[in-house]
Amino acid sequence: MSFRIGTDADPPRFKMKGWGNAFATVGEIRSYNGTIVDAHLFRGKQGTGEIAAFDIWPVAGVEVGILGARVRLFNLEAGAGTLLYEPRPSSEGTADTRTKVPD
Repeated sequence: MSFRIGTDADPPRFKMKGWGNAFATVGEIRSYNGTIVDAHLFRGKQGTGEIAAFDIWPVAGVEVGILGARVRLFNLEAGAGTLLYEPRPSSEGTADTRTKVPD
């Protein structure tokens, strides 16, 4: 289990790994790319083992895995899963395509 908070460019995050995986973070809202509603099945965009996902830009999003889920409300995001599902923050690895929320 780890917890990191600092003044660097990465957002604060709580992360747990082991038999289960979990995170809670204050991330970034992605910039508008012309898509307001995005829904898909078995595409595996954010988490390993994802079954379905539904996002409404920039308000909310939900992702469901075999044994877990990821939920986003504006820039607050949390996910938990075990065995075949490993949720990841939607802003992980895509900081160059996101717009930071103004202070």
